[in-house]
Amino acid sequence: MSNRTKILLVVVGVLAVGAAAFLLVNRTTSQKANPVFGKLPPPTLEGSANLSNRSIEIGLKSREETQKLLAVYKLEKRTLSISEAKNLAKKFGFENEPQGKDVLLWKVGKQTLSIKLSPPKLEFTDFNVGGAGQISNKDGLVDKAEVFLQEKGLIKDDLLVDRANTRAYTAKGNELFLAPNQAEEAILEVGFNRMVDSFPVLFSDPTMPAATVLLNENGEIFKLIYLDFGTTTDSGQYPIVQRKEIGTEKIASLGTLVYPKIGDTIFDPSLIRKFVIEDASLCYLDDQVSAYFTPIYVLRGSAQAGKETTPVVIYLPAVSVGWFK
Repeated sequence: MSNRTKILLVVVGVLAVGAAAFLLVNRTTSQKANPVFGKLPPPTLEGSANLSNRSIEIGLKSREETQKLLAVYKLEKRTLSISEAKNLAKKFGFENEPQGKDVLLWKVGKQTLSIKLSPPKLEFTDFNVGGAGQISNKDGLVDKAEVFLQEKGLIKDDLLVDRANTRAYTAKGNELFLAPNQAEEAILEVGFNRMVDSFPVLFSDPTMPAATVLLNENGEIFKLIYLDFGTTTDSGQYPIVQRKEIGTEKIASLGTLVYPKIGDTIFDPSLIRKFVIEDASLCYLDDQVSAYFTPIYVLRGSAQAGKETTPVVIYLPAVSVGWFK
């Protein structure tokens, strides 16, 4: 099983939690439509295969009616200023002037920091940090990862640590590989997922958490990847597509295949001829481009190309089609 496939299974677990929360909200919420933003721009996504000429089989485990309305949130910020990026860098100990323009780069010794200004993305790496023996206390390291984000001012109320789905790696020089057994576990990866109204927020890449911290047995931070910069402000209530309305034509015309992409599996996704959809979970999409968080259905299932089978993920807009430009 590939590393990205294992990451995808983690996403499945996150979505299951979100689905359970949604059913609770669904039974207790009664609202009126209030589409204050008018018609919305469609999500900005790049699919890895055209779905319009593929066979799609739908076998959803649940067709239970969903909430009639969900909030669409406007995002306050999509760009970091150079001054803001420099202030962030100081929190990581980088006082020197950066290189670059759209992506600012700092390097001190074996520590590096890159901050992309728009859409914002921060990546910190300390190549001084390697394995420090076998990981013995994963819960303790998860706590240290959370404290690290708090100290850098990057933790938020809606950014939740995923304690159930950590991954361990073995370190060989500056490269990491999934640990084949417990004795070789040297670096722990801890993910943090953003939640909005009890729903998970996913990015264009469904395998990417909002924040990822990698650290060794001593609690030393090897790497941080952080994407959770958007802040929600106003919201409006929009009509939502019901599960019973999810059909092959809607998926073919409006769905986007976001997993696998080229390199995720041993074959080109464009070779897939048939998709089998087994589950539909509601979540929010942060495509890192739009000024809005919009609800989407995450359709999960499988596909076959030749003798190979792979998990697949398709994003389908959940807002009724009439409310898109």
